[in-house]
Amino acid sequence: MKITRLQSNNVMRLTAVDITPDGNMILIGGKNSAGKSSVLNSIAMALGGANLVPIEPIHAVETEGSITVNLEQWGGPRKVSGVGRTYTGASVRHLHQNA
Repeated sequence: MKITRLQSNNVMRLTAVDITPDGNMILIGGKNSAGKSSVLNSIAMALGGANLVPIEPIHAVETEGSITVNLEQWGGPRKVSGVGRTYTGASVRHLHQNA
């Protein structure tokens, strides 16, 4: 399985990230609190499902966030998406997978 694109909006420390890897490896770097772990957590949330989504996955004052991971697999491309909304401390999570 290979990630061909990652889009993450308003997730944890991220406002907007759109990564399309070119090759077999990508280096994610930055200062402390820049969102490096949030990029990795976005992938984990999208692929791992609701068990890996934290109680408050949405960035700061935003009310909605999204994660889309496009995958290249043996059986062809797949798209995994996740959306979460947080209202007054309670979190509702929706994850779905499109073939």
